[in-house]
Amino acid sequence: MRRLFAIVLAVICQAAHAFDEIYYVRDDGGSYGLENGIDWANAFKGWSDVDFGSGVLQVGPGDLLCVDGIVGNLNDNTLTQGGTSAPVPLTIAGSGFASCNDPSDTGSGTLKKEQISGIAVLNITTSAQYVVVRDLTVRGFGTGTVGADGIRVGAQGVSQDGIQIGPGVIITQASDEGLDFNSNTPGGIEIDCDPVFGQVDHLSCAFSLQIDTTRSDGISCRTPQVIARKFQVFNSGRNTGGNNDGLAMYDSGNNGSDCWAFDWRFFWVSNHGGTTVNAGSAAIDIQVNGIPPQGMEISYLQSGLVTGSIRCLKNLAAPQQSTRVSGVILQACRPSIHVYYNGVLDLWNTTVYGGITNYNHSGSQNSCVGPSCRNVANHNSIYWPRDADINNVATPFVSLWILGTAPFLYTFDYNVVRTGTMFGYTNDVNNFCKNSNACPLADWESINPGKGSPWDQNSQETSVYPFIGPLPSVNEPDTSTDLLTPVSANTGARLAAAHVTRTAGTAPPAWARDFCGNTYVDAGGGDYAVGAFEPSNTSCDVWTGVSGPAPPASPDKRSFGGSTATGGIW
Repeated sequence: MRRLFAIVLAVICQAAHAFDEIYYVRDDGGSYGLENGIDWANAFKGWSDVDFGSGVLQVGPGDLLCVDGIVGNLNDNTLTQGGTSAPVPLTIAGSGFASCNDPSDTGSGTLKKEQISGIAVLNITTSAQYVVVRDLTVRGFGTGTVGADGIRVGAQGVSQDGIQIGPGVIITQASDEGLDFNSNTPGGIEIDCDPVFGQVDHLSCAFSLQIDTTRSDGISCRTPQVIARKFQVFNSGRNTGGNNDGLAMYDSGNNGSDCWAFDWRFFWVSNHGGTTVNAGSAAIDIQVNGIPPQGMEISYLQSGLVTGSIRCLKNLAAPQQSTRVSGVILQACRPSIHVYYNGVLDLWNTTVYGGITNYNHSGSQNSCVGPSCRNVANHNSIYWPRDADINNVATPFVSLWILGTAPFLYTFDYNVVRTGTMFGYTNDVNNFCKNSNACPLADWESINPGKGSPWDQNSQETSVYPFIGPLPSVNEPDTSTDLLTPVSANTGARLAAAHVTRTAGTAPPAWARDFCGNTYVDAGGGDYAVGAFEPSNTSCDVWTGVSGPAPPASPDKRSFGGSTATGGIW
């Protein structure tokens, strides 16, 4: 009867955070009355003391487990019990969550690993379905050597449903991955502000998930159709020289644990990679291979900011999957965009500030053929390179790697680039516009069909700084600490009044959104704005008040995008 009442009550009152029972767990260093978890004074003594199950005085479906203070553990905090459905989950929260309302609690909660080794600080096993983790800090033992993940969900090749991460989850000092998804249930994992699995929201929290400092990947995804909204990854990949990523989309073979059809929006990835950084590392790395199931051929990266990384966006996924990108700002990365020989990328309305773009082959592989192979479309974007790249024939800003006669369906059109931006081919049989002999946009648009023309005919140059500003110097390296935040981007990276960028674009597809989630509007005569902001809509509630791990440098170190000698103004 107890569980039936929980189901009915949860359906009616979920919005009010109704729970069947509320339990507490505290550190194992104290003594807490009955130690049966019924309140703060009688809390479970450490995670290993928690009695999970579906019986009386057991933590199970419909219940809330409040983690109070710092709950340390040499071993993993393993969860084998879950809920029964989305309305009746098992919820784990720090005591800062309002429903953890014992007046004696500390108002905060952390699960802490007290040694490097293990699977994860919080290991949500495959038997734990319908679990909500919210308003909780998960702290590893540091990044010195490889060890436990922050949170691990499931196992590769095994189904698992109803895993909700957020709101207010912080993962820090992870000794391996920050958040590791492995289960193979399509859509079985959500990261967002709404704690009810199946209900997606990005406005009701400051962040759903914040990952700060990991040895390896910030987020490692092998689960199909993961939905993620309003999340942050800072200081991932502290494994010096390690090949790891901020967001890593993987496949794991034929067991269904492949990160197909991901949908990631309102994200902020900053300062990925330690010193020295592995050449294969990237802030976002799409590397899902194989043939996706029907209906899982398209993924989305929208309305995000990536700063201060050796690579911002890298795609070497199988050609059967297309990644759609829009409303994304890439700052202080080199290269900003890096596509390997078989990647399929559809970019609209991005802003690239201080980086280069590589459309690359992979070694001697030229067997990728067909209409879906090596297909990169890039429209309605702004490219503002560093001073050293302007008029430099040896370092083309857009580098298109051609391997003999291997097909490459490439389009770079309706974009605006800084005057003096250079374009070039690599490994081409001809020498015109070849790397070390790169050419300006006008020459690039004139070359023979199959190598740009007839597609690249509508982009244009400008020497007039396109942004409202102020912004960090365009010359900031990937190791810079003067980086954009969502708040400073929302002010400084918007388009200047009466600038050509406001009407230089073409009609975007219906799915395209700007940095704030707005649709793009016809400015008149079929002309649209380029870049990551729609100028007619200044609403940006999703990023209001969002803060990160450290503020940018003081305004007196900021510039308006370049030296006067190369067309910018200080």
